[in-house]
Amino acid sequence: MRNYEKFFEGCDVPVQLKKTAICIMRRFTIFGLCDGMYICNVIAFESGFGDGKGRFPGEMQIDVPKSAGRLLRAYGCNIHRRDSEELEEILRTGKLDIPRAAIGLRDFIYICGKEIRSQEDAWRKDYLQSCIREAEMTLDELADEAGKSKSPKESNADTHCCYLTESERKTLQFYLKKALIDAEGLLVIGIGDKQTVNNIKSILKKTGK
Repeated sequence: MRNYEKFFEGCDVPVQLKKTAICIMRRFTIFGLCDGMYICNVIAFESGFGDGKGRFPGEMQIDVPKSAGRLLRAYGCNIHRRDSEELEEILRTGKLDIPRAAIGLRDFIYICGKEIRSQEDAWRKDYLQSCIREAEMTLDELADEAGKSKSPKESNADTHCCYLTESERKTLQFYLKKALIDAEGLLVIGIGDKQTVNNIKSILKKTGK
């Protein structure tokens, strides 16, 4: 998996809070250098165990509705109202629901592809293309993780990876195939690009049979 520790360098962040922030970043394609700590500070401040300035003196207990509401306002371009239930679940558990995340990432790639077609501003197109690449990388990581089994020792390890059951792996494959259909459809009507199609094919191949 990509090195998410760079987003928290020099900061003493509670392990579970960091894991939760990383799950939010992965799921909603948030990748700005300051975003990791911003998410941690928002959650901690809204929940009353941090000062919003990188210090977390209180006992970590997340106020899910308040934290979710603030993050929705801050990241409205990445986290939509329809995603609020999934965001709240991540805040409650500190984990990704992999099949559900795959659906969301597929939809996000599709939406970005459509907007690129109608967008005239070069900076916005560049940003949307970066978002697509990031979302594809996350799907790629999930596909890699889908092929790994989790031993009891690994279950207790301090890891950000999300290992999948066989059922979850098949569900991920199902939504990757739908993402491929979407990408190929966009390509046919002149909105998508060949690289996205090839990337999804490569990701799908990694999930195995």
